[in-house]
Amino acid sequence: AVGYAYHELNFGAAYTVSNNPTGLTGSTPALPLFINGSMQAGGYVQFDGVVRYDWIAVLADGSLSGTPISLGQLNYTFTQLGGGAFSATIPSTGALAATPILDGVLEITGHFWLAGDPFDAQVTSLPEPTSLTLFAAAGLFALRRRARRSL
Repeated sequence: AVGYAYHELNFGAAYTVSNNPTGLTGSTPALPLFINGSMQAGGYVQFDGVVRYDWIAVLADGSLSGTPISLGQLNYTFTQLGGGAFSATIPSTGALAATPILDGVLEITGHFWLAGDPFDAQVTSLPEPTSLTLFAAAGLFALRRRARRSL
């Protein structure tokens, strides 16, 4: 009989944003994920994810004002068919709108799921390019410092 296994992660977080005179700007963030693993011949692996961003205005007395405003969402999708080892970067797609010029609550919710048969896979986040640059600069500094000490 054909079957499959899956794992699902649902999540949510809320962040209070105050002293927000200019609002948060909209963007098209590049927040990739990395997947690797292996599967048997004739198998498959599928990964999907949605990260939703909502804004809820906060009144001066601290109470919530009105209904949440959708700022957009980021989507992830990956499918691998066949057999053997695999490794790929999963780019995010989607865009986020700017927040209003108000204090508020930024709510981030969503889900990720991984399915397949038979498979073994790991999904991790990749550092953004700025972080990679900082790590590279720190590494070069450490190498230069080590080289000077050995002279």
